[in-house]
Amino acid sequence: MRRPVVPLVLFGLGFLLVGAGLLARYYVFPTMAVLPVDRYEQTESRAAGATYVDRTTGTQHTGRDLIAINTIRGDVNSNYDDTTVWESSTRTRDAESGAEVNVYETVVAMDRHTGEAQTCCGQSIEGVGYLPRSGIAYQWPFFTEKTTYQYYDEALRKTYPIAYQGTEDLYGLSVYRFVQKIEPAKIGPQAVPASMVGRPGTGMVDAEQWYTVERTFWVEPRTGIVVKAANDRRETLRVDGTDALTLFEANMVLSEKDSRRIVDEAADARNQIGLLYYGAFWAGLLAGLLLIALAGLLLLLRRRRVQRTPAEVPESAQVPARVP
Repeated sequence: MRRPVVPLVLFGLGFLLVGAGLLARYYVFPTMAVLPVDRYEQTESRAAGATYVDRTTGTQHTGRDLIAINTIRGDVNSNYDDTTVWESSTRTRDAESGAEVNVYETVVAMDRHTGEAQTCCGQSIEGVGYLPRSGIAYQWPFFTEKTTYQYYDEALRKTYPIAYQGTEDLYGLSVYRFVQKIEPAKIGPQAVPASMVGRPGTGMVDAEQWYTVERTFWVEPRTGIVVKAANDRRETLRVDGTDALTLFEANMVLSEKDSRRIVDEAADARNQIGLLYYGAFWAGLLAGLLLIALAGLLLLLRRRRVQRTPAEVPESAQVPARVP
């Protein structure tokens, strides 16, 4: 009896395809779906009708338009397998006068798979290093869920909940909206000139700097990419428990131009992840199972055919006729 070559080949190909599908989802995808080490991006955010205090002169400006340029650079010299280090610099200026309002720099270390901030690898906030840090930093995890995460606030230097608030369509892309609202909290004491907070005299008075913010992020869930962000922030000086001066108040929103660009990038990345995580997995699994089932069917048909065919008796085993 000949060996069932075709069914055996189909069995082999079937198991190979099933293995390839499983490999694509559970090995190749986790290996490739990581935050880049060489990240570079520059974005622009704007605020209308803002208030700020010139820290050099103490003069308060109101009803001003602000422009903030944020630059993120990956530290390509960092050598960590599962951690990436990004340097962020934000420069905010008055759109009309061009005067610099503030400069803010931070270095964030993140888990390359989850986006979770890490306390390591040279991370710092305005030059202060190795502050305990956790929670989401710049990017949500791959396959973001409709739930509440922890987001790190760099002003208060602790994490606060940031909750899923709904799904929206942004320039043709379905995104999740997350909101974090931090009620007024004291940053710390501060001695300021009496005239700065409307108090008589020429000396210094004790004040407290207070801070509140409402953050909104629009996130493409499959990639975890933030495609739009708004940061409504207010800082005041309190004297004797009462707000005496608004230091900063603005709702900085990512520009439409940058948001549209990031939406396009997120859509491309979403499709690539879909091909690997869903396409390759299901194609390999279904095609493999189909070949295995076909091989099993061919073996079954072959067995039935053999059972219906009478066994042939070899000539050497035949009994010769008796001669009378």
